[in-house]
Amino acid sequence: MWDFPAIGEGHIDFEAVLDVMEKGDFKGPLSVEIEFHGELWPPLKDVNRAMKASYDRLSSLGLS
Repeated sequence: MWDFPAIGEGHIDFEAVLDVMEKGDFKGPLSVEIEFHGELWPPLKDVNRAMKASYDRLSSLGLS
């Protein structure tokens, strides 16, 4: 089963990933994918919370 939590709540060090991308002069688009423990339609309040948490984390890393 997959588990893609809100950005900053999982095991991936996004600050390090973004640093590698910057050093490699990456200029392409980025996207956010959040999935909810295999749920097809999670409650909207859970989606909104995860999106807000992801936005806040990415904003703190200089993205918005």
